[in-house]
Amino acid sequence: MEEIHGRFDLIISKKNEVYLNVETDKGIARELSDFFTFEVPGAKFMPQYRSRMWDGKIRLFSMQTGEIYFGLLSYIEEFAKRNEIEIEYKEGVKMEIQSNPMLYENLFKELDQELEELIYRFVTTSLMQYFMRLEMIGVFFLVLLLRANH
Repeated sequence: MEEIHGRFDLIISKKNEVYLNVETDKGIARELSDFFTFEVPGAKFMPQYRSRMWDGKIRLFSMQTGEIYFGLLSYIEEFAKRNEIEIEYKEGVKMEIQSNPMLYENLFKELDQELEELIYRFVTTSLMQYFMRLEMIGVFFLVLLLRANH
């Protein structure tokens, strides 16, 4: 691997609370982009894909800006480890995680629980509304039948 800025292949700095900046050479940037790219299920049925305005893929790493979501840091580290790439951390990137290592793990657990509860509430509410409508339709037809027989 070619080293940039001395002895490191990747230099990671914190841009803000959402994004990290990754400095690297074009070859590693392309590999990173491929690693953090996935196809959207059902994209081929979307108008943007059909009109060839979009290739149906989502790229989480921008080669142009070097930006990637802060929450993907552990995946960047996994990528670097697999490819024997050295990382240099700048501007307190690792310090923030080390100061509160359970923050991100707990955050994702809480989000999963909240999402599960929202889905459960939506499904149960929708089912209750569906059955109430069926009941109302049944009552309506019962009233119609009773009126027709009188």
